[in-house]
Amino acid sequence: MEIVYTLDHMDYFHSRQQPILKACLTRWFQNPKDLHLTSPTMTYPFRFQQWLAMYESRKATTLVIKRNQWIVGHLSFSVERERIHLFHIIIDRDFRGQGLATRLINAAEQEGILAHCTQATLFVSPKNSPALDLYCSLGYTEFGRTKSGSLKFTKDLKATLPIR
Repeated sequence: MEIVYTLDHMDYFHSRQQPILKACLTRWFQNPKDLHLTSPTMTYPFRFQQWLAMYESRKATTLVIKRNQWIVGHLSFSVERERIHLFHIIIDRDFRGQGLATRLINAAEQEGILAHCTQATLFVSPKNSPALDLYCSLGYTEFGRTKSGSLKFTKDLKATLPIR
């Protein structure tokens, strides 16, 4: 059987999609380190309602990558004026190192470009070496720290904006 990866949108507030997202996240966050690297403000053990509360105040879009219809990766983003902010980038441990995070980030950046964003931003824990390497390889550069100590990264999207 051929392995097929597909990208799809999911909605944390869609009654049929919410249990699917909850099941994925609960599985992914059995290890407190994974939870802390993804969302430093979350407490262990993982509580979906606490996670959901972060999404209530954001106009977030969530992309998932599926392998033969099973979710193996997740990325959320919000568009704020001319900036797209990426957050909660997660790849199932069994599927890391296959370029799936790159596919998710590229897809999110394309959505930002279509929304006329000129900049992409994200925050990352300084302890998350694999993520730091990935973001740098994709053209992101550090521009400071958050109050909680996460590194702030940015990428200029102007060169890839469609001609108006």
